[in-house]
Amino acid sequence: MSRKEPMKVDVCMLTLNSVKPVLRKCLESLRREVPVNRLIVVDGGSTDSTLKICFEFFPECKIIMDVNGNRATARQKAIDAVETDWFIFIDSDVVLCNNWFNEILKVFHGNINSQIGAVQGLDIPVYRKESLEFQDAINLLRRKTRWKETRPAIFGMFTRDRGFTGDTLIRTVIVKGMIIPTGLHVFEDRFIKRFIESKGYKWIICDGARCKHYLQPYNKQKLDIIFCNEIAYHLGYLNFRNVFRACLIAVPKGLFASGVKGNIRLLLYILYEQLLTLVGYLRGVIAYRD
Repeated sequence: MSRKEPMKVDVCMLTLNSVKPVLRKCLESLRREVPVNRLIVVDGGSTDSTLKICFEFFPECKIIMDVNGNRATARQKAIDAVETDWFIFIDSDVVLCNNWFNEILKVFHGNINSQIGAVQGLDIPVYRKESLEFQDAINLLRRKTRWKETRPAIFGMFTRDRGFTGDTLIRTVIVKGMIIPTGLHVFEDRFIKRFIESKGYKWIICDGARCKHYLQPYNKQKLDIIFCNEIAYHLGYLNFRNVFRACLIAVPKGLFASGVKGNIRLLLYILYEQLLTLVGYLRGVIAYRD
């Protein structure tokens, strides 16, 4: 993929009453950073001005309704509608940072025919001050030690292998014809990632392509963490070894982050995150023990 060649990509976005927290900023950054061929919006039946705002920024956007669906069916419909050789999944609560697309292109070194199947940007979760400070500290640790983990374990062990975040470029030909199990309201992204890798293609995380991911209020985020880990156990993605290792790693990570930032609350932050992971795992064990 040469940066000198004109290139446009379809962009897929799943929405449902997505005006808050940052839909306008998301679309502004998308229009600024990405050579968009067409915005494909799969909407679950929004009653706010989500679709109106999408048309405001991209008048030619394609709207696909998926009122009784879930994330799996919405992603399936989005992929089926893609017409370009590469496409992007972007979340409606993501704001792309400057130079995002150019950083993504650097991964290819001009070779579009490489075995790269997807390039995922690095998202910075924004829902607590502690999450940002912790992210900065762990990124420092990673740079100094070449540690492979690139983000805090917000969903327990699911960091690199959980799936993709809100900003990922995908090679279309690999996933055309793929059938996402309709029951995967969560971890549908992990399914897509593993499908691409099962075809012999690489899934690359580009540290230079960053975005700010404005997650939902923390009182709801806590429930999501528990729920995701409960379902992860049911799907076989999580086991006692994963959880035990995550809890052990949380202590040194928290101590390091607290020391770097001079904020003991960062240790408490990551320990609490791992406690929620443990709660979700135990709920899964109880709910699906048979």
